[in-house]
Amino acid sequence: MVVSEEVQMTEVGGRNKRSAKNILLRPDFQLRYSFYFVGSTLVIMGGVFLLFLFSLKDMLKTLAVVYRIEPDVMVAINSSLQTATITTIAVAIVFGVISFSLGVVLSHRLVGPMVPIRRLINQLADGEYGSSGRLRDKDDFQEVMADLNRLSQLLAEKHGAWTPPADQGQKL
Repeated sequence: MVVSEEVQMTEVGGRNKRSAKNILLRPDFQLRYSFYFVGSTLVIMGGVFLLFLFSLKDMLKTLAVVYRIEPDVMVAINSSLQTATITTIAVAIVFGVISFSLGVVLSHRLVGPMVPIRRLINQLADGEYGSSGRLRDKDDFQEVMADLNRLSQLLAEKHGAWTPPADQGQKL
């Protein structure tokens, strides 16, 4: 796939702001990564909660028999347990949304620097030696980009720098 995506920045109040559509640079990868992140977390959390819930219900049955707890008290305890279960499910949903958002943001940190890196690789593959790429200061993969820039310079020295064909350099 040839990288042609450009991260568009808009000036807002003196600061550059990314548009929301640029958060998902590679939606297939980022959404799958986020769903794996959220799914595995919720499955593990749900399993632990179910084990706890079954153990608690078994313990309540044992206590009801041993201490001869009145049925009205057991109804109140079960009602409280049901409220706690609903609260836990609500917290799990909120946690899922937060985890999904975190997954998208973390995957963006991986995918974002890949756009200029892949662009430079494609330029080198097209014979555009001497081209260079640049990442934002806080981006990961700075070393990879530095190595690619050095490779581009070495290829330019060995094979000559790329110059556009004469018909592309002139505007009509």
